[in-house]
Amino acid sequence: MKKMLFSTILISAMCLTMVIMVAPGCSAQQVEMLGSDVAHFLISSQHGNLVLGVGGGQRLVTNCRDIYILETKQGQVRSTEAADEVASVCREGQAVVMECYNEDLGLRVSKRYELVADGYGLAKTVTVGPLQEWGELAVRSVVNLVPSFREDAFYYSPRQSWVTSYRTPERDLTGVQPASKFTQPVVSGAGWDNRLVVGFQREGMAVGHYRYAVNDVHVMPSSTLGTFGQPHDNALTYTSTGWHFEMLHTLEGEGQPVSATVHY
Repeated sequence: MKKMLFSTILISAMCLTMVIMVAPGCSAQQVEMLGSDVAHFLISSQHGNLVLGVGGGQRLVTNCRDIYILETKQGQVRSTEAADEVASVCREGQAVVMECYNEDLGLRVSKRYELVADGYGLAKTVTVGPLQEWGELAVRSVVNLVPSFREDAFYYSPRQSWVTSYRTPERDLTGVQPASKFTQPVVSGAGWDNRLVVGFQREGMAVGHYRYAVNDVHVMPSSTLGTFGQPHDNALTYTSTGWHFEMLHTLEGEGQPVSATVHY
């Protein structure tokens, strides 16, 4: 998260204490905190999700719960981080590592949080699998903006395909668009899946969110989903509170855990 023109704003200890006290759904004893002079992040020690992100003294993101979609022979199972139960929390240097279990999926999920970009941003690495039975698991990274920030904010996602503009203009999520335009979920109709979104105010803060790595290898934040130019249901999605995109997927038979990292 960066202030426009990269100006630095210090957050006082008093302001931070107030933020912890009002974090939705959590007490100060229920969160892990990562912070710098310019940004602070609260992580739920019950479910392992990002509870609150603060930059420049302003609350920007809140209650971000990743989405899990598991396809099995018995059908589809959908869950979120709200069903994750944290079994252990440990500090590794400046990082917080949480080992979780999701009963809906019957899977262990590991999460690692650490500050990046000189304390302006947060990296989250999710590790899942291997799947023990036939199936496919997708993990979607979710951002929910604080309503007071979103009400006059804009979304930006880079253009990767011109097909959407004339084939499915109602599903064109590229370029700059007012956040207030999206009152219900809209799935991108492009043949490319942008895993990079910025929510920003013209005279204020900006929240960047993008996929950074898969299995600890840096990857570009965009890729094809299938047939070029054809809409796909698992593409980038704008919602009435923010957005989400697929950060990783894994199949049975891979034989080892799969991880992906997103930056906020």
